[in-house]
Amino acid sequence: MKIYYTYHIGDPETGKIFYVGKGHGPRMYIHLTRALKWRETGKIIPGGNRHLYNKLLNIYDKGLEPIYAKIFSSEIEREVLDQEEIDIKKF
Repeated sequence: MKIYYTYHIGDPETGKIFYVGKGHGPRMYIHLTRALKWRETGKIIPGGNRHLYNKLLNIYDKGLEPIYAKIFSSEIEREVLDQEEIDIKKF
């Protein structure tokens, strides 16, 4: 059984949330891994978010870590998608 969740990623210097997402497992942490791979190879995965990756790399280059927060979780994916939409509208 999968547990889905919504998450926020924030700037550690300002505390401001700059990304809202939905996933399961380690999803919220994958963005930085993909950003580092993009930097290394110059290739972005289909559907990759250059703006997000640049923000994460800027934080990483300062020796900081983004703020990761799980906001809502459920076994019902539709509930999590609805919550993601609400959170996106907030930010």
